[in-house]
Amino acid sequence: MEWGLVIGRSLHIFVQLALIVLLVKGYIQTRNMGFAWLGAALLIWPEIVKVIYAAQLKAAIQNATRLEMLGPVEYTIGSTLLLAAVFHLGRRQSITPARTS
Repeated sequence: MEWGLVIGRSLHIFVQLALIVLLVKGYIQTRNMGFAWLGAALLIWPEIVKVIYAAQLKAAIQNATRLEMLGPVEYTIGSTLLLAAVFHLGRRQSITPARTS
């Protein structure tokens, strides 16, 4: 196994875990749904795309056909998720202070 690959994959996992912690912390503190949209755009959608690409590659190898990439569709969906996150995070939340008796 190549060490560069191991270090790169480990760094990728570390960054994803850090992102998850920051997004969950931001959501818990603000209850802003923009953090959920941001998580979907940055963490969930790329994994879905990897699964789709793997399925397409497997089908192309089995059928000896040309590999069709998602390309514009992938970027459109990813951009839409990021746009939804920005809109939600940009909205001002009306936070009522906690009442103390």
